[in-house]
Amino acid sequence: NRNTNIDLSCQAINGYKVAPGDTFSFNQATGQRTAAKGYKEATAISGGQSVPEVGGGVCQVSTTMYEAVLMGDYNIVYRQAHSSRLSYVPGGLDATINTGTIDFKWSNNTEAPVYVFTWIDKEQKRIWCEIYGLPFAADAGVDEIELISERLPDIEPTADEYITYSGLTAPYWMLKNAAKSGYVYDTFKSYKLNGTEVRREKIANTVYRMHPRRYYVWPGYVAGTPLQAEYQLPLPQKNN
Repeated sequence: NRNTNIDLSCQAINGYKVAPGDTFSFNQATGQRTAAKGYKEATAISGGQSVPEVGGGVCQVSTTMYEAVLMGDYNIVYRQAHSSRLSYVPGGLDATINTGTIDFKWSNNTEAPVYVFTWIDKEQKRIWCEIYGLPFAADAGVDEIELISERLPDIEPTADEYITYSGLTAPYWMLKNAAKSGYVYDTFKSYKLNGTEVRREKIANTVYRMHPRRYYVWPGYVAGTPLQAEYQLPLPQKNN
């Protein structure tokens, strides 16, 4: 399902032309990612949690494009990171999208059109994004941009939280979510000439949110009352 979603979004973008001064919008280029268009339910990240969603996995395309745009030194108009750190990309170098709410946008800040090509290699499980346009100016003293991700000190979870749930009676309780550290990254573009860095520019400071451990407890629960393991109940299943 994930491969299907990625393939559909790559097809929608492949061969896209961005004229000088124009802005590329990921959501506009792919349109709404719906079941009617062939998109399937796959894992996506929402609110720091992995959830099934129609079109899940498409953020890997926007993330790959984000890195290609940075390496080409094009202008980032709008980019938002995921709420949680991803496994397939260095911290701070991702770009999430969501139909109708979160977009990834960049503009062509050169004097010639650029052409975007995207495709998926299902055997290698890789996504490719290539952007063709003008080479770096001869007087710029640069022939390559390398992306750098630097991890800063983690954000430790705050104190446990207790949420009253009317469906519980003492002494029963449920674990809403485990504690999760937050992560912070600074990202940079390293401008190089013949493999040697000539200058470095900061891209962004990206924060992936921490989450305290949260419990559902019965009405009238008194803070500090121990929650006994034998009275833990599973979270109710959501109906699709």
